[in-house]
Amino acid sequence: MRYSLLLTVLIIPELLFVTSCKKVAGSLDLPYRKDVPVLLATRVTSYELREVHFIMDVAVFKGDNAINEVHEFTGLPDSSFTFEDYEFQGTWVRHSIEKVQYVDTVSQNTFSTMILIDQSSAPENFDSTDYYNQRFEAFNAFYKNLEGQGKVVFAYYNKTNTGHDVLKLINTDFMDRWDPSIAKSLLDLTHKQAGSSGLYDALQQAINFMQKSNSVNKSITLFVRNKDDGLSIMSLSDIIALASSLQIKINVIWLIHDTANVDLASLRQLSEKTGGFSVYMSSIYQSSTVFLELAKILRNEISFYRVNVKMTIGDPNYFSTEYSTGMFLYYYVSQFYIWSYVPIYLEKP
Repeated sequence: MRYSLLLTVLIIPELLFVTSCKKVAGSLDLPYRKDVPVLLATRVTSYELREVHFIMDVAVFKGDNAINEVHEFTGLPDSSFTFEDYEFQGTWVRHSIEKVQYVDTVSQNTFSTMILIDQSSAPENFDSTDYYNQRFEAFNAFYKNLEGQGKVVFAYYNKTNTGHDVLKLINTDFMDRWDPSIAKSLLDLTHKQAGSSGLYDALQQAINFMQKSNSVNKSITLFVRNKDDGLSIMSLSDIIALASSLQIKINVIWLIHDTANVDLASLRQLSEKTGGFSVYMSSIYQSSTVFLELAKILRNEISFYRVNVKMTIGDPNYFSTEYSTGMFLYYYVSQFYIWSYVPIYLEKP
C-alpha cells in the first residue's frame, strides 16, 4: 500500500522569501545581478523507514556587478550548505551533510529550448516586483549572447476565456541569433498580464510543438509565477509522462512571494522527473544572473556541487514515501547577499 502523506517544511514565512540583506542595495544601474543557485538534479540513493539518503547537484552563480560579469561560484566551504530541521504533525525530521564534492559535467554541443513565459495575472503578478522591466533585460541578455550556442523559440501563455488554446508563439522557427523584432515582442509582454494560468494546457501544447522539431537536447524552459488553474485538460502526471516519453526536459524558473501560489511540489516534479533543472528566485535581480548563464546551463557546460545528505525521520510518520525539504545556501562573502533557499522534493524510488 502506498502512503501519500507529504511532509512539508515548517519555515517562518519570511524565510520563504529566500533572501536576506545586510543593507539596502540602493539605486543601481540595470541590470543588477544577485548570486543564485541552480538545482540540476536530486536523487534518492537509499530509502529506509527512518532514514533517507539523497544527493543533490547544485550549480552556483555569482552575480558580480563590480566586473559586470557572471561566474561560477567556486570554493564554497561545506558549511555553506545547511538544512533546517523541522517538525510536522508530531514528526521530526533531521538532516546531516555527509559529503560535498565539486564536479565537472560533460557538456553537449547545442540545445533547442522553448522559453515559455507565464503571462497569467493572479495571484502572483510581475507588477509587484518588476518595476523596471528587469525580466525583459534578463530575457534579452540571454538572447543577445546566444550567438550560435543553441536554438530558441519564445512563447507565452495565459487563459483569458474558457478555451484550452493558451500557447502563443512569438517566433515559430528556432533562432540561434538575436533578432530585433523578436526582442520587441518580448518587451511588449512586460506588465501585460491577464487571465488565469492554464499551465498544463500550455505545457502540453509546448511539448507537441517541440516534438515536431528534429533538433537534439530538447527542453522547455518555463518562467512561471502561478500554478495551474485546475481547468487544464491534462494533469501533472500526464505532462510528466508525455515529456518523458518524448525525451523533452522541463526546466522551471520561478519568481514568487509564496510557494503555495505555484504548487511547489508539482513544479519540482516537473523538472526532477523529466531531467530538467530548477531555479527558485525571490528577487527579480537574480533573473539577470540566471539568463546570462542560461546557454551554458542548457548545454550542461558548468561545474556543480554534489551534496550528499542523510535525512532521519522520527515517529509516527516515518513510513511516508514523499518528503519536501530545502537547503539554505550561505555565501558569506557577498556585500549585499547572505543566503538563498533551494526547495527540494523527494520521492521513494
